[in-house]
Amino acid sequence: MDYGAAMVSQTPQMIANSHVVYAAAVLAGTADLRGYPHRHLAVLSQIHAGSAITLTEVLIAVEILQQWGWELVNVASLPNGKVTSQICAVMRRRD
Repeated sequence: MDYGAAMVSQTPQMIANSHVVYAAAVLAGTADLRGYPHRHLAVLSQIHAGSAITLTEVLIAVEILQQWGWELVNVASLPNGKVTSQICAVMRRRD
């Protein structure tokens, strides 16, 4: 699966099924989480070797989600054995 710009547009059903929203979709205002049925959510982005841009992108998405009632649980880099790796922030809906 490509986690790049092509995945910016996600339907609410896609997000609910995968438990994943892309940081780019949050930043673009195309992530609709109003009907999201789960308590936990992963915010995923892609980072290229030597670049902090997508880490910043994930953290900005986290800030936006905090305004919508989510709290940050953890942030991790998920290497995929290639030149790129993914940054993942795990969020939890506040009660």
